[in-house]
Amino acid sequence: MEPDRREVFMRYLAYGGVDVGPKMFTGVDEQELQKLDSEQALIAKGQASIRHECTKLTVDFNTVVKGYLSCDIAAKELWQNQEFATSSPGDFNKACSTLFGGFFYDVNAEENSWNKRKNWNFLMKKDVARKVVKFAIAGSGTNTMALQFQTLANQNALHSALVPDIHGFEVIAVFPPTPEVREFYRHHAPDLNPVGRMVGKAYRDPGKPRYDLSGEERLMWETGAASMPDFQFFLEESLLKLCYPKMKVITPVWELNCGLNFFEDVHTVYSSIYTVLCNDLMLGYKQSVDLTEKEPDDVEEIEEPNGDGAGKKETTL
Repeated sequence: MEPDRREVFMRYLAYGGVDVGPKMFTGVDEQELQKLDSEQALIAKGQASIRHECTKLTVDFNTVVKGYLSCDIAAKELWQNQEFATSSPGDFNKACSTLFGGFFYDVNAEENSWNKRKNWNFLMKKDVARKVVKFAIAGSGTNTMALQFQTLANQNALHSALVPDIHGFEVIAVFPPTPEVREFYRHHAPDLNPVGRMVGKAYRDPGKPRYDLSGEERLMWETGAASMPDFQFFLEESLLKLCYPKMKVITPVWELNCGLNFFEDVHTVYSSIYTVLCNDLMLGYKQSVDLTEKEPDDVEEIEEPNGDGAGKKETTL
């Protein structure tokens, strides 16, 4: 096997729990090898071995391969993830955060110009934020959503809440702006970027510490019985092009009481085959040794005289 291929293969074996370290005290010379049959010689010369306590464990080859090769397979998605993370949250999400709560809420942006919005640290004025939100809902929202938004806005009752006990969302489906939506923006708001929709679902990162849930709540999440409505996001087309099904976005998710969601401050973006295994933590693991336990050879017998002068043997540790 070529050195490069062998290195990858041995690394994969180690990732799957096979001991590929050097064998101690098992050197075999050529004369001894000639006395062994082919199978015995192969074992003697081999570098890989499985510890006795692991011989009866079930090996999930598919999961191990998926976890080991996830970075290689996801190479096509990594660029999109990076672009999405650096380009987010987009105009609509920033507008919602400015108006309804979040990182950009109630931040002084009076000196900002809308023409400078390509700057990553651009802050929206509230009148601009209102325009962005209204046109997004009117152009890409459903009639029910638009009516509910208008009713709550007239009552000054629009508010948002942070969705609890999740790490972010997983993309389910992406709907770019239709030609009708683009024409709507071109005719009525040429200074704004047309938005489409993205549907997502709540996501908990298995690589992060678990939330403090009751036994019943945890069971519902693990079995998929926990019911939570899908998230409805609005995104500009430039961001929607970077999204794909099963993409995981680690970010706070907010919910407006008119039936839509927004996010901000993207922390991490994971690929569609993101897999968390404990194998990485076990690489190079050595079984601990109880140093307080003495071997039988350490037991000493000493002779101690008794009252009548005869010797008595006493075992000590």
